[in-house]
Amino acid sequence: MSEPTTADIQERHDMHLSESYAHKDRGILLDMLEKAAEEISEYQRILTGKTKRIAKARQTIRGIIPYLHHHDNCQSYIERGGERDPCDCGLEVILNRRKS
Repeated sequence: MSEPTTADIQERHDMHLSESYAHKDRGILLDMLEKAAEEISEYQRILTGKTKRIAKARQTIRGIIPYLHHHDNCQSYIERGGERDPCDCGLEVILNRRKS
């Protein structure tokens, strides 16, 4: 076997460096992926909470709609001079109870 030339030594050295950088880059990428996964988990947790609140709001709206229809059609809902007097069906009480 012949002695390695300077070019061979330089090539091995360069290859070693590139493997070293690739390993370092891999580590950096793994760290970035872990951080991204943590952020995704956090956003998912936040969205789950928002989804629950939206579902609760929908349920409240669905509960109020029949009362609103009744209130609009209520015979004791009288229009006077462009203003409307509330009927005595208790809609205001229902709405106030839902707010609290």
